[in-house]
Amino acid sequence: MSIRVEIERLELEGKLFCLESTFSGLDTARTAWVSQEVLEAISPPYRDRRGHRRYEFRQFLDGWLEYGLFSVTEDPDNKPEYAMLARVKPIEKELWDFRVTAPDAGIRAFGGFAELDTFVILTWEYRDDIIDFNAEVERCMIEWRDMFGTVTPLKKVALNEYLSHFLAV
Repeated sequence: MSIRVEIERLELEGKLFCLESTFSGLDTARTAWVSQEVLEAISPPYRDRRGHRRYEFRQFLDGWLEYGLFSVTEDPDNKPEYAMLARVKPIEKELWDFRVTAPDAGIRAFGGFAELDTFVILTWEYRDDIIDFNAEVERCMIEWRDMFGTVTPLKKVALNEYLSHFLAV
């Protein structure tokens, strides 16, 4: 079964949602599919004491959708603080994290690529609440397996096979 077929199934089941840009709706250069957990996190109103972070998370994802230049690192052991997208360990699982670094400590959102310029975001957490980063990655792996079964994220050799318009750091 292809990942595209699985995404369509999950959308019909109400488990994945194609994120619309707040600027251009679904007419975007890149695509993001999000879980209910992520959709709730980025949907206004942002009235809690850390709502400004969730607002920044939403703006960050709009940057993704609107073909913003993303700084990307493939080395999970050497992530520059300004890296916006980073591979996580174990590398063979093909999971990545979006690194919303402003304001404050920001947010980390975890998922994998479905195809070129298409990312599936399943879990997220405030960065300063993450005590065990590996446990957060494991939580994403479990969510991926629960949703997609044996269908794995995209596995490619070069960064330009995952996304376009990026800066390797």
